[in-house]
Amino acid sequence: MLGCLGRALFGLIFIAAGVLVAVFFGAHVILTCEWIEPRSGRCELVTENLLGANRRTIRAEDIRTATVEVSEDSDGDDTYRVALETTQGVIPLTDFYSSGFSDKQRITEQINAFLADGDAPTLIVDQDERLFAYTFGACFSVIGLIVWLTAFTAPFQRLLRGSVRPRA
Repeated sequence: MLGCLGRALFGLIFIAAGVLVAVFFGAHVILTCEWIEPRSGRCELVTENLLGANRRTIRAEDIRTATVEVSEDSDGDDTYRVALETTQGVIPLTDFYSSGFSDKQRITEQINAFLADGDAPTLIVDQDERLFAYTFGACFSVIGLIVWLTAFTAPFQRLLRGSVRPRA
């Protein structure tokens, strides 16, 4: 019976991991900037996830540049995120790093082009990580659910196999 409880716990861990991935990495980020006057404007950074939305307003003239931040793990695999270097410090668009350098580089180029061109009226940058996070989280959760369910059905299957005798 302890084996069943161990499998059930293992399944619950997978379910929890899937839910956490979907909640914390399933972000939709929209950065909207506009020049109100020459060299004076505002940007709004909206981050939406399963927990809700977070809005932050930044003065456009306070943004020095946009960069791609790199995080390297012990295996040498790199992940990336876009960050705004402002007069108040660095503001990352997401709290996490993810794959896809070229997508992040394209976003930084859009932001930097807007900052350099004071005549461009608006900028809208859309970074959507939900598809990957929800798919990955759902796979983990479904595998965990299957493991969890089989942990509880295994004793009944053994019981049924023991009570069913083949006909002679």
